[in-house]
Amino acid sequence: MIKNKLVDYMTGATSGGYAVREVTELLIGLNGNFDETITHRKNFSSEYSYYLAQRKSTNPSYFTITDGEMVESKQ
Repeated sequence: MIKNKLVDYMTGATSGGYAVREVTELLIGLNGNFDETITHRKNFSSEYSYYLAQRKSTNPSYFTITDGEMVESKQ
């Protein structure tokens, strides 16, 4: 992937090694509110509680490529 220039960032994590968490924490840090975000989470603040409720109420959709077209997967 690096050889073919297909990535802008590669995590240090191996498969199952919290790569998504690493990238998420990187983005929060780049956004400039890492400490604030972690404090809200640690204290289970009203802002975090609201976020968590919204996240749990979301029904994800899954997509795949079939015959060159993106189609919703049946889960």
